[in-house]
Amino acid sequence: MKNSMKSVVAVILAFVMTAGSVCCIYAAEDENGSEKKGSFEEKEVPVFKGGLTDEMITIRYYEETPNVPYVGIKEFYDGFIEESLDKHDAKMSVEKEDDGTYLLKSAHGEAKVDVEKGVMSSDNMADFTNLMCLVQEDMTNCYVDGLPYTKVSEIETTGDGSTEFDFAEYGIDIYGDDENVYFPVAVLSNIFTDLVYHYAVCNGETFYFNIPDAVDYEVVTDLDPDYTKPVMDMLDEDMNRPEDLAEFSYKLLCFSIDNFYGLPGKAVINDEIEEKGLVQALTDYGEEGEKTIELLKSANLTDYMMGLEKLQLFVGDAGHTMVNLPEWEIPVTDDLRGEFKDLREELESVFENIQKESDRLSESRNYSIPRKKMRDDAYKGEKYIKEGDTAVFVLDSFMGFDMDKWNKYYKEDGLKPSIMTMKDDDMLLIDECMRDADKDPDIKNFVIDISNNGGGSLDEVAMLCSLITGKRETTFNIENSHTGQKTKETYEADINFDREFNEDDERDPYDLNFAVLTSPSSFSCGNAFPAAMKDLGYLIMGEQSGGGGCAVLIQTTGEGFTYRVSAYKGRLVNEKGESIDNGVPVDVDLIKKRSNGKDRFITVTAKNRDDVDTEYRLPDCSDFYDIDRLSEEVNKYYSDR
Repeated sequence: MKNSMKSVVAVILAFVMTAGSVCCIYAAEDENGSEKKGSFEEKEVPVFKGGLTDEMITIRYYEETPNVPYVGIKEFYDGFIEESLDKHDAKMSVEKEDDGTYLLKSAHGEAKVDVEKGVMSSDNMADFTNLMCLVQEDMTNCYVDGLPYTKVSEIETTGDGSTEFDFAEYGIDIYGDDENVYFPVAVLSNIFTDLVYHYAVCNGETFYFNIPDAVDYEVVTDLDPDYTKPVMDMLDEDMNRPEDLAEFSYKLLCFSIDNFYGLPGKAVINDEIEEKGLVQALTDYGEEGEKTIELLKSANLTDYMMGLEKLQLFVGDAGHTMVNLPEWEIPVTDDLRGEFKDLREELESVFENIQKESDRLSESRNYSIPRKKMRDDAYKGEKYIKEGDTAVFVLDSFMGFDMDKWNKYYKEDGLKPSIMTMKDDDMLLIDECMRDADKDPDIKNFVIDISNNGGGSLDEVAMLCSLITGKRETTFNIENSHTGQKTKETYEADINFDREFNEDDERDPYDLNFAVLTSPSSFSCGNAFPAAMKDLGYLIMGEQSGGGGCAVLIQTTGEGFTYRVSAYKGRLVNEKGESIDNGVPVDVDLIKKRSNGKDRFITVTAKNRDDVDTEYRLPDCSDFYDIDRLSEEVNKYYSDR
């Protein structure tokens, strides 16, 4: 596949100065002077890390793929790891072995690369690719979002973590010389990206390392609005991408879905991808799948974007996986937007059935709008309500924190946050409300309403579990969907917020009966929280949560755009090892029933996302916001225990 570089001499053919970069053009020759595969152009481009820096990095364009940027793995890895919190030297080392293979050593693991065969392998790829020392010192192959009042105290992993990436199978070339191994930038990004959104992209003019200081995912166009210009400049007058770039983008997509998509469980072709890979799964599906492949292979940008939109129907999982490139991310002209609309209408009949099948996955989550209307009418928009012997706290997100203020307190000896200075901080507020309920002689029950909670940070979930139990440690069970490795990740919480993680964070639990109210709109961390609480023995009531059992992983296209998939190395399971992607079953079903036992439906009028009055037909969840009914069920559940 690739010629060995052992006997190759790199000859500089040209030295070119360009604006903001330096280009050297090389030709690889064997000992007899004949040119061999591996000629390339080298270019220095500036590095962007939250803003342009003084750093430069060298990228390569090989003759076989003149529009695909390559980078040495040493420069790629070191560009991230220089920000490491670890005190030891954490650079990447590359050693060329006598047999022509390469031994790569990162801060936490090793891998072997055979350039001739186009293969990378490791006994524990998760360790080798681990970048979590950017978030917590000496962090191994799990994750924490970085909220300073939680940390990971213990990680216990079982199972074989060996992995092999066969690039040759997908027609992706890698190269090597005496000191380094060179991969497409997008390939390395997709291998090394993690659950806190470290990724790298290159538009040919600038190299972007995304090293976030919060848990929000930012696309590169948020970091630099001009990012897409060099990419769009490569298109011809008919909006066609260069042939080599179009081919590489398709190959990379297939490689990435087959290796990094977390197979969450609910997607239309979830099992088929696991069994036979993306291409065969789409082919076997029939006309819709074959047409999707055709669109994804097209050099035309409109076709390609439509192919990604149609692929979403097959792999979407109601929220985490979003492979379709949004039109707002690419500077689309009115003419192109019109072409895209026409193409969508042309294909509507072809994809009608798969569209309906995909829509059913997320249909129940759309009920969050009428549910919120019912709840706000019942509670008059309040987040904390006390009535009779029961208190209810409404928690619609696990993102209710100000990372900057918490970091200033924990890391810069700043002012201690309080409910007075951070009135919108959910953990401070719910802790205060628990204390209030615990002191109130009339209150026996505390219901946490996450029936419209769309997710957020697992750090907040861990903190909330500790605030409820009075124990500083909470354990989550995670599996790697590709290797089968199982990990027990134990979070430790500073539940008294004194900046110390110690025995003072242990206290007696509040004298309250806790319950969690869920619905199909309880997604992601809104699904992880009831899963953890159910394992701990607390009451779950309402309607089965909406799932979302995987964390989110950022993947990169050949052009350097980003998309999201459910993560292969962050699939949550319960303590029995069962997937929670289909939701957490309730102990008490609060949906009202008809005489035949089936769900009763009601019609609710509420303003949709466009602020237009809309009628919604949904299962009758009126008891969700009837505190007398909640009190009855909580009292019954705990009196029987």
